[in-house]
Amino acid sequence: MVGGGTRGRWAALFDSVTAGVVAAAHSPVVVVRGDLEASGPVVVVVDGSDDGVPALRFGFAEASRRGRGLLLVYAAAGEDHGAGSTAVASQSFVAEVAVCRDRFPDVAVDEKALPGPVVAGAMPGAALVVVGCRGRRRLAGLRFGSTSQALLYTSACPVAVVRRAG
Repeated sequence: MVGGGTRGRWAALFDSVTAGVVAAAHSPVVVVRGDLEASGPVVVVVDGSDDGVPALRFGFAEASRRGRGLLLVYAAAGEDHGAGSTAVASQSFVAEVAVCRDRFPDVAVDEKALPGPVVAGAMPGAALVVVGCRGRRRLAGLRFGSTSQALLYTSACPVAVVRRAG
């Protein structure tokens, strides 16, 4: 776990330390910030590719452990977010959602699709936001994408970044 959300003259230092830890970690990293007592669901933000499977599994386990529902948000690029959320997901990802639903029958699940840029501000009241991390980008030394970065710095609740192994 990493602390986050500091503002003022120390903000840049803490933000860069947080980004460094997230970029270097091989296991899930939870950045603690915002409302730790929120009563909303665990929100899992994915793009529907197999890269999001570790985040999906982590999110279901956390929702079950916390006794919360799970909101599965498919973050689509641009405005292409379709009428049905599963339209943006691979068949293997959809199959993994079904496996997680069976494994965690106590978790109520809701799904929706949003354009990627909207995701960061769409989580009011969430208990935790879980986002996948492909580890392919190398912008200024960071190995996580723009959605992950936006959530780390703007979320009003803790954020878990879960990297795909390998």
